[in-house]
Amino acid sequence: MDRSSRASQQIGDFGEGLVTYLLIREGYEVAVVDHVGADLIAERKGQRYAVSVKTRRFRKRGKETRAVVVKPKDLRKIEHFAERFDLLPIFAQVFCVHADHLIHVFLMTPKLIRRRLKKVKNGFRLSINTESALAQLKSVDSISYACLREEEQQVDLDTTR
Repeated sequence: MDRSSRASQQIGDFGEGLVTYLLIREGYEVAVVDHVGADLIAERKGQRYAVSVKTRRFRKRGKETRAVVVKPKDLRKIEHFAERFDLLPIFAQVFCVHADHLIHVFLMTPKLIRRRLKKVKNGFRLSINTESALAQLKSVDSISYACLREEEQQVDLDTTR
């Protein structure tokens, strides 16, 4: 991909929009914020949350492992923001898996990440590389999970045919 492309930023914006949609669907009021550490503020029934959203796209023919490393500095940033504004911190990870036509979304607290995810060199490993890894994550009560299937798999703007 061309370094001048904005695709990375646009994929990140998509992930934030998707998490916003999922929260609204569940009855949350959501505000988009542009602040170090936080992307969204969500509120429902008097409980307020600071949400940091990370999005990762896995290409159709990519050989990469379907995993991300959640960096401790990102957890500290959302916790700091949440503390300053008296909110509860939430970390959201969006996996866009092109080959499967699936989008997986996980929401969890930084505390849970530190307790339940495997510690690796640069942080904590969040993996959906195998069915059993995905099933294990989905089985944790304190992790909110959503999966969306792409119904249409091809977009073609060439309508001159």
